[in-house]
Amino acid sequence: RKNKNLKLLKIYYLKSTQNQKKKFKNYLKISCSLLFCIQPLITKYMSFAEIIKVIKENQYFLITSHIDPDGDCIGAQLALCSLLKKLKKKVEVVNQDRIPERYRFLPGSENIQSRTSGQIDFTCAFVLDTAGLDRIGNVQRTIIPNGMVIINIDHHQSNDLFGNYSYVDSEASSTCELLYLLMTEMSERIGKERATLLYTGIMTDTGGLRFANTTARVFRICSSLVKEGASPAFIADQVYAQRNPKVMKLLGEVLTSLEVDETGNIGSLVLKRETYRRLGVNLSECEEFVNYAISVNGVKVGIFFREQEDGKIRVSLRSREAIDVNQIAAVFGGGGHYQAAGCKMEGELLAVKQKVLEEIKRQIK
Repeated sequence: RKNKNLKLLKIYYLKSTQNQKKKFKNYLKISCSLLFCIQPLITKYMSFAEIIKVIKENQYFLITSHIDPDGDCIGAQLALCSLLKKLKKKVEVVNQDRIPERYRFLPGSENIQSRTSGQIDFTCAFVLDTAGLDRIGNVQRTIIPNGMVIINIDHHQSNDLFGNYSYVDSEASSTCELLYLLMTEMSERIGKERATLLYTGIMTDTGGLRFANTTARVFRICSSLVKEGASPAFIADQVYAQRNPKVMKLLGEVLTSLEVDETGNIGSLVLKRETYRRLGVNLSECEEFVNYAISVNGVKVGIFFREQEDGKIRVSLRSREAIDVNQIAAVFGGGGHYQAAGCKMEGELLAVKQKVLEEIKRQIK
């Protein structure tokens, strides 16, 4: 219910007139004191010291993350799992969706499960790189009914502060960056394995150290991880240059759908369900295709529309310059980051595409 209410508020604000926005801000000023009173009852903001305390006080941990896993969520989960096992904790990593083929080189990736073993009575769940509990899919059914303490560690600006404890820093490049800071706070040696995992997460969420979230701190952390044994050349090769031939053929077909709108500001790509079925490609292997839409000369917003197996349309958004695609995604019930966001929509593919294009044009006038 909290997720739904937050999304409705976002949609109301983003679609309102300037006069309505002014009234809305006045309302927030009046209710602000009440919000600050209620918020501590909903969730508690954590420090690293408090996370460390929870780790010390518990023995049985479940680690999970969002559906359609990417490099950051996989790297973060496996790095935290490695750390907890080093501390002699009992740990399982459980995700709804299988990891994309390009991340199977990561140490420990074979231990990610689609369901728990049933052999551990978990007391604590780490939910990583996830803006809301609805984003972990069917793993909710394992966590919520069993009364686990939920720790939410994330860097999405759309995070709704779910769980018993939250450590959310939207200024961080990635959740792997936050886990690096946690481990250094614990005075734990990173080592080659965890360095590889953390570097992968940071690299992928910064677009190969190219996006605007690639800060000076990111370079300092990456330098430290390389000293610990991470190999930038090897990791980049595995993630970006080891494509399955079927995926490359699919990319070729997707690129034929490229359209740039009449303003030259918006580039879009489309993937129909029948296409990836025919080529035998899992949809999880296609996430990076959106980067081809934003790479067109002059384009400010890139979009990738793809039909899921359940009939819903998954929309990935990327931007350059001062365009907040997180706000655009929020209009349709999604979210993410300033320059990288997404949502899922119901409806016919072309109708969904038209709605999104109209909203983008409205916001970038």
